[in-house]
Parts: sequence; C-alpha cells; structure tokens
Amino acid sequence: MSSRSITAWLLGLALVAAHLLVPPGREGVLHLGWIPDELAWRLAWMALAGVYLAWFCSSVWRDDPEGGGD
Repeated sequence: MSSRSITAWLLGLALVAAHLLVPPGREGVLHLGWIPDELAWRLAWMALAGVYLAWFCSSVWRDDPEGGGD
C-alpha cells in the first residue's frame, strides 16, 4: 500500500469523524450575520469534502496504464 493510499484512508476517516461530530451547542451564534453555527459547520465540512474528493480523484484514483486490475 502506497503512502498516498494510506493518506487517503486517514483523511477519509477524518472526514467521516468530522461529519458525525456534532459541534458544541452555541445557540444564537451567527456567522457573517445570518449563518447559524451548525449550518456553518456543515458548509465547512462540505467544502473540505470537495477538496478531498478533487485531490483523491486527481492523485490517488488513477487508471492503471498497463490495465493491471486487482
């Protein structure tokens, strides 16, 4: 297993943990004047997941030029 694969697994697990993590309840906190705290957390998570997916698809998940399969 390459270092990129290990990094991909660790980052993927961190994203799952962050998705399941509920931010501490700070009722009434607004970001940018209108975004509630939990929504801001979810938007940040989606942005990180998008960056992870772009990195994963461009550097980890590549076609094998020799068609090696499993």
